[in-house]
Amino acid sequence: MDKDIFESIKNRTYSSARFEPHINLPNVGKRGQERISASKVLVVGAGGLGSPLLFYLTASGVGLIGVVDGDEVTHSNLQRQILYTNKDVGEYKVLCAEKQLCARADKQNFNIYKEYLSEENAEDIIREYDFVIDCTDNYKTRSIINSACKKYKKDWIYGSVYRYEAQLFTFNNHLADAPCFHCIFPQSTSDFNTRACEGEGVLSPIPGIIGCFQALELLKCVLKIGDYSKPQMKILNLLDLSVKSFIAEKRKDCEVCGNGKF
Repeated sequence: MDKDIFESIKNRTYSSARFEPHINLPNVGKRGQERISASKVLVVGAGGLGSPLLFYLTASGVGLIGVVDGDEVTHSNLQRQILYTNKDVGEYKVLCAEKQLCARADKQNFNIYKEYLSEENAEDIIREYDFVIDCTDNYKTRSIINSACKKYKKDWIYGSVYRYEAQLFTFNNHLADAPCFHCIFPQSTSDFNTRACEGEGVLSPIPGIIGCFQALELLKCVLKIGDYSKPQMKILNLLDLSVKSFIAEKRKDCEVCGNGKF
């Protein structure tokens, strides 16, 4: 195991009984669970994608979870954002999420940011984490995540929902030739990146499904198993459960990472 991981877990303990299903898995084991326990993950957005994702990151034993969101809970959120209840309406999402997650935690820590991610705060927040997970619904915030993660070589997991379709991609910024968000989405005109769930409509389980996929992708990255480093964009049709995929490549003319900028 990497020396830095040993350093970060040497004073951490966790319930081996709780994580026995992980420990019993091939390619995971005790060392794999130690990697999960040592990981620091930032989640940007605590809505439809973030709700199930945060539950599963906590259940999996991720050691430090940061949550960034400046929104308050509304009645329309309750259709799909399973972190919240009727009593939470009008309260800040991150504060409600913290209560829910702490009740399920096993010697884990949470950093709560009661604000939106912005150009002013993104670098200071993101550089403190190993991985970033995008659970937002707008192009501007994803662009901010992309730039900061590219600068600090942080891998981040993108998930997006539009009506009955979804997209999933892991940006492996630890690899020199990895494409960035703008290599794939050079303009902000894509339906997946400009339209929010509430404005376009969404069936309640769909964001939850993609949030669960994002949790799975994160664990694959931490454990370095499966196809975690493959630059494969997955496009899911949730009506017939079909999946299309294509390999994304770094663009030399990319306005963010092209021409040797990163």
